[in-house]
Parts: sequence; C-alpha cells; structure tokens
Amino acid sequence: MIFRSPRAASHDTDAGNAQVAVRRTPMRMAAHGNTMQRLVLLGSGASHIVSNTEAQVLAHTGRLAPVADHAQRIAGATGASSSQVRGLLDALHARGLLQTRDALLEAVGPQAPAKPERIGIITANRPDSALRCAQQLTTAGRAHDNLRPLLVTDDSTGAQARQALRTGLGRLASESDTPIALVDHRIAQALVDALAAELDPPDARQHLGALLIGSQGVGCGANRNTQQLLCAGTAFVSLDDDTLPLFIKPPGASDAPRLGGPADPLAYWLHAHRDDIWQQHAMHALAPDTVHAALLGHAPTAVCDTHTSLDGLDDRGLAALAGGRIRATMTGAAGDCGMHTPGYLLWNDTPSLDRLTADADTYQALRFGRNVVRAATQPVATRGTLFMGACTAYDGLEVLPPFPPRHRNSDGVFGAALCMADPQAWIGHLPLAVRHDPPDQRVTQVDQALTALPGLGSNSLLRLVLHQLPTATTGDGIATGLRRAGFGLRGLCETSPAGFRARLLELAHQQLAAHVRRLEHCLDTRGEHPHWWAADVQAQLDAALAAEDLRPHITSAIGAASFEHAAQAVQDDWSLYAWALTHWPAIWAAARHCNADILRAAQLR
Repeated sequence: MIFRSPRAASHDTDAGNAQVAVRRTPMRMAAHGNTMQRLVLLGSGASHIVSNTEAQVLAHTGRLAPVADHAQRIAGATGASSSQVRGLLDALHARGLLQTRDALLEAVGPQAPAKPERIGIITANRPDSALRCAQQLTTAGRAHDNLRPLLVTDDSTGAQARQALRTGLGRLASESDTPIALVDHRIAQALVDALAAELDPPDARQHLGALLIGSQGVGCGANRNTQQLLCAGTAFVSLDDDTLPLFIKPPGASDAPRLGGPADPLAYWLHAHRDDIWQQHAMHALAPDTVHAALLGHAPTAVCDTHTSLDGLDDRGLAALAGGRIRATMTGAAGDCGMHTPGYLLWNDTPSLDRLTADADTYQALRFGRNVVRAATQPVATRGTLFMGACTAYDGLEVLPPFPPRHRNSDGVFGAALCMADPQAWIGHLPLAVRHDPPDQRVTQVDQALTALPGLGSNSLLRLVLHQLPTATTGDGIATGLRRAGFGLRGLCETSPAGFRARLLELAHQQLAAHVRRLEHCLDTRGEHPHWWAADVQAQLDAALAAEDLRPHITSAIGAASFEHAAQAVQDDWSLYAWALTHWPAIWAAARHCNADILRAAQLR
C-alpha cells in the first residue's frame, strides 16, 4: 500500500482515544467506475465511496484492536508514518466505517425464546423404536409437568409396521392422556391435496407428493418436510425414532456460551461398546423442549458473552448479529455415531483426535468405532452450517428451508440452505448428547472405510452447490433468499444431460480435492505421528489420490446401475429441490391455513 499524500493528516487525537478498540463496520467492497476508488456497502444498506488507500486501511482492520495498534501495524506493513495512518483511521471512524464494540452491538436487541409447542418423532419401518421413544417422552413430560402433544410422522412401507405403530400409539394416547397425532401416507396425501388446492403451479400436486411422501423409506427428508409444514407458524422439537430423551453432558462441559465460526463445534469421545457409554456417563431424563428453549429463538448476543466472542466473527458474521435469531438447534448424540462411516474422526484435527491416538491399544480398539459421545462442550451459536438431526428444534415462526426428500444428509442440506438463504439465521449447539440407541448393531468395515471416498452422495454434493450460490444479504428476508437459491439451482439443473454430468464430475473433484487438503494438513500438523494413526490417514490419502475416474465412485454412492443413471437421478433430485426452494414460502404459508384440519384428522382418539 502506498499513501500518496505527503502530508500527515494528524488530528490531535488524545491518548485515551488511541486505546479505544475499533474494527471495520460489517461491509462488502466492490469495484467502482473510477479505478482509484472502491464502493463500500454497509450491512445497514448505506453506501460510501472510498479511495483505494482507504480501502486498504479498511482491509487491515478486520479485528477489534486499539486505534494505536491498528496504526502501528498498518504503518509497519506499508512504510507510511503512524500519524498518517492515524489520521485516516480517525476519518474513517468519523464516517461510520470503523466502529467500537458497543456500536457494533447497539442495533442488536434481545429476543424472547421460541417455546416449542409440539414434539415430533420421525419414523419408518421401526414401530418398536418409535413406541419406545414416545413412551419415554410422555414419561419425561409428566415428570417435569411439561407434557407436550406428540406428532409422529410415519413413512413405513409395510402394512404390518404401520398397523403396529397405530395400535401402540393409540394405546399410549389413551393410557397417558397425551394428545398424539399420527401422520401416515394417507394423512400426508391429504396434506398434499389441501396444499395443491391453494397453489398456482399446475405441477404442484406431483412435486408435493414427491417432497412429502416420496421417500418410501429411502432417507427421512420427506418425513421432515411433512413435520415442518404441520408445525408451520410454531416452534417444535424433532426426534429420530431410535433416540430416547436421556441426555449426557460431555466431559468438561461448560455452561458459558460463545459465538462460533465455521469450524465444527463438536467434540468426540469413542468407546469400544455401546453399553460402555451408558455405564461411564451419567444420563439425565430431560424434557427435550426445555433443553432446546435455552437457545432456540434467542438473539445470539442474548445467550453469548459477545464481548469475548466478536473477535472470531468476520464481516458476514457481524452483520448477521443485527436482528439475528437462532432458528435451529441441535444436541449431540451418545451411542451409535449415526454417520455412514466414522472415518471422519481420523482426520478431525482437534483434541478429539488426541484422545483417539493417546496410545496404540486405545487406537486399535476404537479406530472407526461407531460408539461415541458427540456434543459441543459449551452452548454455541454459529453461522456454520453443520446440522445433524437426531434431536433438533426449529423456530418455525417464519418459513424454514425444505429438506431434500431422499438420501442421507438431508439435514446437512437444511443447515446449508438455512444460513445461505437467511442472512440473520444462526444455528445453536447445546452441550448435551441425546441417547441414540438404534436396535441394530451397525458394523463398520475398516478396510472399506479406509478406501472409501467421502462426500460423493447426492445431498453432500448438493450441499457444496448451495455453499457456492450467492448468500442472501442483510435486508433480504428468508423467503427472498429461498426463491433466489431455487432459481440458481434450477439454472444448473436445466443444462443438458451431458453438461450436467460434466458439472457433477467437477463438483465431485472439488469435494475430493478438499478432502485431500484436509488429510495432508492433518498429517503435516502432527508430523505424521503416531505412525500407526498416520498409516491409516495415508491409506485414505492414497485412495483419494489414486481415484482419477470418479464416475464409478459417484455411481456407487448414488446406488445406480451406471454413471449416466446416477447423474440423471441426481439431476432429477436437484430439480425437485430447486422447485421446492422456489415455492416453499408459498407452500409454508398455505400450510398455516390448512394444518389445523390435517392435525385433527391425524389425532388418535
């Protein structure tokens, strides 16, 4: 940077002001017609034109620091005098382009928590698990004098499973005096019909059917869409059918909340057997709605020690504070990890990896172990998009994004869509792990996991696409953001089949390249030590580097007969999701008008 003015713009700023901490106001900078100037767009909607020199000063003030420290650091980097820089900083501050900590927060007001009105259970083909979860929820609700209505959405494909669930829930509703609504395919079809009658698009009925009842046991996104629409206009909790409302507080957990960046806020503890978790960690029977109300609906600054958290936020994060609200929350999980493969733990370069590699015997017993305690170690509000749906809650007072109806990781797509479409949406992580206890004992094949290429499934690649779409800016409502995302995704899906296949391969290569970078970084930072861990990571890296043709890997991940069939299936899935994003605000509004009638029809008496 070169300061062109030979004169020091020296205002006699007193020593006290020199110690006031400032940083640039949340902003975006864009090119201006004059090459010597830049256009600054503030989160408030105001705009300024600054010189290139001023723009470079602003670029160096991305963290809170005393004015004198900024001046000294910028002067050292540019060769300009400290007094010259101080003059520019003073002028930028006077124009509102630099702000103190208090000024950054003055537009942020407190918000009331969103109190969940209903607890939902997502289930398919596991009536015994769903009944076990429902029974525990009624027990916990009575114990805490906090019995909430239950909404069970059932995507079972077999008549026997559907009838077993209906009989069991009917008995539970009668014995516990708990209002229980059971939404099976018949009720979901009634919802489709009611919504289609209120919507204009001629293809609405077909698309709604695929979004709400089209999963047929493949993934649970359709179930989650039905649940969300039947709870439109309220806050609600959602549990997977293989969970129980028993919670573990992770070791060393703190109640002090913080604001988080994009990094994974979760910590992991592995166990050789699932029963070891129940024996070694105290479990607490808690009402899930009370658990989630600690963060759900709050302004992030109302629950976090913002004065120590602001330094970790970039301009987008700071802009999201004003009017920001925690729209979705999640607990961790204790028991089965719920991941397709827990190989992620091998390169999770955090203290979790230190625990896994503490000694060779521990590592051999736990490598690729499925039995984990996974949770944040303190309450975290973040704009990061990690979201996993075993025990979640939603502030549905306004529209939320839909879920892709098919395949794994639909909840991950939801997290990405929420933060991309809503510039004020935050995700909350609670320092608790729900008991995740599926009836089957799932086994990970270690050799297969070492050579598997992660992130090539339809929803994982869709999540990457959403991250690459333009993020909504302050002033855009989520409805606008969802429609804009839908149009962007539709543009990709309207390419020719050959063009889409090429784009799909490009995305897969980007995903694989990011995976290679993570593995290499993990090996480098740990000096490839210990060697028995490094050998496994190197095996993953070798497999990734050797995969020149990704078409067979994509085909396998999608579960198709050929790459052409896989690409066509993905194009169809993404086209449906693009339609959903575009029309979801109208669908959600229509659901608010008709969901009371649908819930009455679903009520078990």
